[in-house]
Amino acid sequence: MPVDEPGVNRMGNVSDTGEVETTMTFEPDIDHPEPVEAWMAWMDTLSAGELGDALRAQAKGLYAEEASVELLICHGTWLRRPDFRAFINVCHSLSDETALMAGIDWERATTANLPASGSETQVLELAASIAGIPSQLPLSELLSGLDDANTLALMRAVLHAHRGAEADPIIVAPFG
Repeated sequence: MPVDEPGVNRMGNVSDTGEVETTMTFEPDIDHPEPVEAWMAWMDTLSAGELGDALRAQAKGLYAEEASVELLICHGTWLRRPDFRAFINVCHSLSDETALMAGIDWERATTANLPASGSETQVLELAASIAGIPSQLPLSELLSGLDDANTLALMRAVLHAHRGAEADPIIVAPFG
């Protein structure tokens, strides 16, 4: 499955979980000089919770990145997927060699055309957008059809990106 060309609607992803061609290039570094297969096997040993904690550690203090990571964690699907994990770089903290830190290559993850449901793709695109990666899709298309849980998670993420942990809780009232 080739990577989308610029301007192509990525919402038309397939729903099966077959093999996916990604554009991720592996460049060993000091934290993981092993071959790609060994690195991905090690990544598979991390639970979604451990990976979420590593993403939180890396994003700490950067409101937009914190919000993006929390939106993805709250959604619950992406961090469990090996094809998505190919776009996450994990390393040990320089200050605490036992702590893991992780970052997402948002641009590659959103252009890899990973198989996903409509809401999965929407949440990934919205999280990347909050992190600063422009979406090729209009906001109206990204919001259309989101269920209440994902809409509430998105609202919390937007508020957090704007004000951080000090943000006031959301109270939703009808217009008018």
